[in-house]
Amino acid sequence: MLIVFEGAGTLTERLARGIVHAIRDGRLESGNRLPAQRILAEEMEISRNVVVAAYERLRLEGYLEARRGSGTFVRSSLPSEGFYVEPEPVHAGMPSTRSSKRALRIERAFEHARPKWAPSARPLEFDFRYGPPAFRDLPFETFCRLLGRRYRQASRRQLDYGEPTGARPLRDAISRHLARARGVRSSPDQVVVTQGTQEAIRLAAQVLIDPGDRVVVENPGYLAARQTLVAHGARVLRGHVDERGLVPEVLRTNAPLPRMVYVTPSHQFPTGVVMPEGRRIALLERAARAKAFIFEDDYDGELHHHGRPVPSLQGLDGDGRVLYAGSFSKSLFPALRVGYLIVPKAHVAEFEAEKTLSGGGGNTPLELAVADFIDGGHLERHVRRTRVANRPRREALVEAVEDAFGTRAEVGGARVGHHAVLWLRDTPPEAAVSIRGRARALGVGVYPVAPFYAGSPPCAGFLLGYASLEPNEIREGILRLAEAVT
Repeated sequence: MLIVFEGAGTLTERLARGIVHAIRDGRLESGNRLPAQRILAEEMEISRNVVVAAYERLRLEGYLEARRGSGTFVRSSLPSEGFYVEPEPVHAGMPSTRSSKRALRIERAFEHARPKWAPSARPLEFDFRYGPPAFRDLPFETFCRLLGRRYRQASRRQLDYGEPTGARPLRDAISRHLARARGVRSSPDQVVVTQGTQEAIRLAAQVLIDPGDRVVVENPGYLAARQTLVAHGARVLRGHVDERGLVPEVLRTNAPLPRMVYVTPSHQFPTGVVMPEGRRIALLERAARAKAFIFEDDYDGELHHHGRPVPSLQGLDGDGRVLYAGSFSKSLFPALRVGYLIVPKAHVAEFEAEKTLSGGGGNTPLELAVADFIDGGHLERHVRRTRVANRPRREALVEAVEDAFGTRAEVGGARVGHHAVLWLRDTPPEAAVSIRGRARALGVGVYPVAPFYAGSPPCAGFLLGYASLEPNEIREGILRLAEAVT
């Protein structure tokens, strides 16, 4: 029981005031038994007589009652007035404590939008929320079996603080998996295990970006990346995105050179376009001339639906300037909180030091279970099955939009990943908010693309995540959305 001395006066007065404070703020409730006088005196290193006098005073004030043979208790009915005195208010003229400049930058970055990943407290019947995978498709029993085995067999070393950059077996497994699946060239020493892509962006900003440095971010683009960079003092420049992704000409050598470029080439967020290999090479060449880093966010590049996947930027890089980030949030599930950042060899020590300062290693038994899941071939099998399972969902989405909207709408970005974009031709962008509200009233969750634009989108558009819905649910949801639009 935490009881502290309150205010000024004798020890008896200060102790009595502390007990009443505990009662008033709910730490001691009606009917609670107080510590025995001897025990409280020992804990607070005071004379037992002081405790006896404080208890007696509060009994007379009406706060406590003594029960013979049982002890001292808080009364069920408390006095409205008495010994307790509220603390003095802080004077308005007193100077307040100043927040850091970084805290103020974060506050400004959140002025217009605050990232939110959690689902709504009130579930919708047909929620096209982008991000979550199809949880029903997960090989969850297999993963839980591997995780349980790792915890049952955990050594003392594995229950201690882990390696700052992650358990070595997991870094080995990630390096091998990315080489096979995405053409990433790395050694395990270049792998930094993170809690997700968001932490990878933060680490890159802390290690590579000084306040005032210019960073190119896609427009439209991932809002939380832009906000993280602004919070670290970067001067964010808008990089135009067309039907082939980020336009490389944003890296002009006759202008102030950027320090870094943030890009989502394999499934541009939010538009979903895929950057072709020729443009990737052009972007790498311009970054080399500008001596700029490239942060490649490959958040769901494994989940392509058509043709041969385009190799990662990192795999095409021969200059050691691409940082490659991803996570298992889309291929497995977000609550796993395991991601990775592949850093250039020349900067491995700096990222390891930064990771050490920001909290060190993670959950070693969990990381080892993820390594077992990868090395056992379970991840690759699950990704293949996910592609097969998502194909009819994607086709149902495209067909449902054609049937419900005809030429009034089109679907973009459905070639890769878990989401597509519904563009409503001839519908002004500002109409998206009211459409979303009417759709929610019909049990359908849709999400405007406008917050991801620094400016305004060409027309009303909505992100439609479809992986967590079945084809019949997608069709019904699109029908209701069409009703909300009309």
